[in-house]
Amino acid sequence: MGKKNRWIIIIMLVVLLSACTQTGEVEEGYFPGNNAPDFTLESLAGETVSLSDYSGKSVLLVFWASW
Repeated sequence: MGKKNRWIIIIMLVVLLSACTQTGEVEEGYFPGNNAPDFTLESLAGETVSLSDYSGKSVLLVFWASW
């Protein structure tokens, strides 16, 4: 295989890979890197707390069940 054919194959692979990875759409749903949907809960102190209240801050959610 000549150098010219090798470069054509490499260029075709790069174009194909970039076409597959860049759709131009933003995926919605539960995927790593996407924002979590906003929700509101009542705290133990009786206050209403929304996830959007903590925008720009790190949030750790712990789900616990007594069963």
